[in-house]
Amino acid sequence: MGELDDEEAEELADVEVERMPNLDGWEFFKAVDAANESEPWTLALQHEPSRRTIEYAFWTDVKKDPTATGILDVEQERDKRWAKAVRHAVKSSEDGGLDNDARAEVVLAILRQHDPTLDTYEERLLFTLDAPSDEDGEDGEDDDENDDD
Repeated sequence: MGELDDEEAEELADVEVERMPNLDGWEFFKAVDAANESEPWTLALQHEPSRRTIEYAFWTDVKKDPTATGILDVEQERDKRWAKAVRHAVKSSEDGGLDNDARAEVVLAILRQHDPTLDTYEERLLFTLDAPSDEDGEDGEDDDENDDD
């Protein structure tokens, strides 16, 4: 009976995909699996609207080199769901950037290519992709410092 409770808990626990602060033009994301209290992977994306590509790096251990790196090409894979989401986001935004729907689709596309365990938790994925609020706080602090000068 204890095992059944553990299985039920695992089925109900989310695997949250959180957006972390950007670094050097890269957007970073990490997964947090509430079922086993682990961080199974980290992912970095760099979107180049002018080249219509998304470069990525995927880590299963952030203390080591990336498990996988690559480039997604929107034109070459234009019929894929992620590519359609990226095209829509680029057309809809003023700066040609990604929206959260496109980010989620891109993350899923990369996971499908490089995470053989995805089928064990895909239904539990929960995306929290808004930019971290502490980035806004840092910008505000800089502005306050400049006002004093």
